[in-house]
Amino acid sequence: MSTVPRAPAKPRLDDLESVDPPALSSDLVLTDRRLADAYWAATDTEFVELLRIDLQAGSLADSHWYRTQWTDLQFVGADVANTHLVESGLRRIRFADVRATGLSLAGCRVEDLTADNSLAEFANFRQSTLVRARFNGCRLAGADFSEAKLTDVVFDNCDLSAAILRAAELNRVTFRHCRLDGLTGVTALAGTRIATDDLIGLAGQLADALGITLLGPTED
Repeated sequence: MSTVPRAPAKPRLDDLESVDPPALSSDLVLTDRRLADAYWAATDTEFVELLRIDLQAGSLADSHWYRTQWTDLQFVGADVANTHLVESGLRRIRFADVRATGLSLAGCRVEDLTADNSLAEFANFRQSTLVRARFNGCRLAGADFSEAKLTDVVFDNCDLSAAILRAAELNRVTFRHCRLDGLTGVTALAGTRIATDDLIGLAGQLADALGITLLGPTED
């Protein structure tokens, strides 16, 4: 069986209509729109469906979404810091140059996610399910993947220092050119693919996990 992760599908964003961003409210169903500078920060909604939406800039910072569905969405230059999604599903999502510090997808199911050059420090993926995801050039320092299930996921040129993988399940996951020092839960990395140079930052954690005593250059 191949250990190479399968690539995520791209959002389907053909034939979108450019309109002014609508006000956000519970039970809203919004489809086939290209929106510039939507300001949905600090909103609190439930049962919202966003389908085939291209969001250029704008802010969802500090917003809360309960049982929402996001399908075929692209966020470019947007602010989703401290956005919380609860009991929600996301499919075919792209983040590009997005500020996502403290984004919470805890317990959510995410399929076909691409994140490019985005800031997601301290993001919360606890108990989430990520299927076919690729993180390119992202800052994920302190991100929490505790008890998460990651399948077909690639981290390329990412900062994962002090990230948490405690009790996570990783299947067909690759780390390439990543910073991994201070990572918690290194035993979850069993079976993953890691670039040779990336292992240097894991030496201390791996030694602790395996009961290895590291010797200095002058020690016997």
